[in-house]
Amino acid sequence: MSTSPYDPQLTAQIPVDQPQPIDIPIASPYGAQPYAVPQQSMAYSFPQPFGGMVPPIPRPDPHWGWVIGAFIMFWPVAIAACINAARVDSSWMAGDFYGAQRQSEDAEKFGKIGVFVGVGMIALVILMYVIMFIVLFSLARPY
Repeated sequence: MSTSPYDPQLTAQIPVDQPQPIDIPIASPYGAQPYAVPQQSMAYSFPQPFGGMVPPIPRPDPHWGWVIGAFIMFWPVAIAACINAARVDSSWMAGDFYGAQRQSEDAEKFGKIGVFVGVGMIALVILMYVIMFIVLFSLARPY
C-alpha cells in the first residue's frame, strides 16, 4: 500500500475540514539551495551602466540653465541649445562619452549665444530709446 499524500484512497480518508499533508522538498534534487542567494557584496548594489565599463570622464552637465535663459532671451538659438542638451544623457548612457561631452559644450555655447544676443538686443533697444528722447527734447522749442 502506498503512503503518498497524493494517493486517492488516503486523501478520501482525511476529513475535508482538517489540514491536508503536503510533501514539500527541503532541498533541490541536486543538493543546491532551491533559490538563489545573493552574494554579500552584491546584495544592495545597483546595476552598472555601460556593462560595467568605467567612463573615462565625469558625466557632463547638459547646461539646462543656459538653455532656459536662451529661450527667454532669444529663442531661435535656444532650439539648437535644447537639442544638444537633450542628447547629453542619451549619448552618455549609450557609452558615447566624448559625444556627450561635445554635445554638452555645444549646448552651453548655444545657450550663452542666445542669452548674450538677447541681452545685446535689449541694450540696443534701450540705447535707441535714450537717443530718441534726447533728440526729441533737444528739438523741442520753449514757448
